[in-house]
Amino acid sequence: MAIYQAFISYAHADVKLVDKLHHVLENMRVPLFGNSQKRLFPIFRDADELPTSANLADSLNLALANSTYLIVIVSEKSLASSWVAKEVEFFSVHNPQDKLIFVTLDDAYQHQEHRNHIITRLIQQSTTLKYEHTASGMNDLKIEIASIMTGHSQARLKRHLRIGSLLKVFTGILSIGLLLFILFWVAVSTSILFNLKEMISGYKDVEDVSTLEAITQIIAMMVDDQDAESQVSTDSSCQVFSITEVKYQEQVNTTTKYLSRMTAELRTDGTEANDMSPMISYLISEYLRLDECASDDIKASFSDERERMQGLIDETYKLLERHGVAVAGD
Repeated sequence: MAIYQAFISYAHADVKLVDKLHHVLENMRVPLFGNSQKRLFPIFRDADELPTSANLADSLNLALANSTYLIVIVSEKSLASSWVAKEVEFFSVHNPQDKLIFVTLDDAYQHQEHRNHIITRLIQQSTTLKYEHTASGMNDLKIEIASIMTGHSQARLKRHLRIGSLLKVFTGILSIGLLLFILFWVAVSTSILFNLKEMISGYKDVEDVSTLEAITQIIAMMVDDQDAESQVSTDSSCQVFSITEVKYQEQVNTTTKYLSRMTAELRTDGTEANDMSPMISYLISEYLRLDECASDDIKASFSDERERMQGLIDETYKLLERHGVAVAGD
């Protein structure tokens, strides 16, 4: 079994581009099925891998022999490099043609003086990709190479990356929500402790006994002091919220935004349905909880939005059911 997913062969004049390509490929997460790797890792490049005391030729040949793919960066400089030529020749002798991936930075390989170069001969029979010097050029190249190495279509990889981006956003939202909840709980706990201290100082009839017995006496006194406030509904889940029209609108917008994105994915492709199910459950439950606690006036003001939201929720449940996924609370 090969140690390296790929070996990058290049001239050091192109090192800046290779640095970026090496980084994005090794850190790209790919779908698990059809490939045992979560990432295209490790990928060999001599600047990172070779010890300074190594016999260079032997070390390079050993790395090449233990690489599944050879990615050749083709430029004017690499065509003039004897090391690149030797690496391509060694790998091509020991591996099939479909394991060679040529990435052209310019059209130097088409020039007359390079017509007999080993790269020029092999490039006609192997996979050739052109690096576009644009804002999206590196991302496009990353997806093209990953598609060849994993067997997944480029469209499949792009969908997977979009889902990964949504998961990062969702994780960020959860983290912020958890932080706010902790801050809220600390504030409430501090208030409770302060009020308890005030209550203890206010009850002069408490005997000088153990803390547990003192608290028991205070509770008994508080029960005796209860008035009409004890008739407040036992359902206090809504009492911690102060729901305004602005807050309700923000929740509706957030839920609609992310739920619509995931519903759109489910309409075209259900392979990520299991991954999206927890996010969908969370979004819907948060909206329904806020909606339940909203006043009748707010519900009346947002009647159209509530109707559209219910339609979106119903459609999402149906799509998940079509893909064989059940959502808690459905």
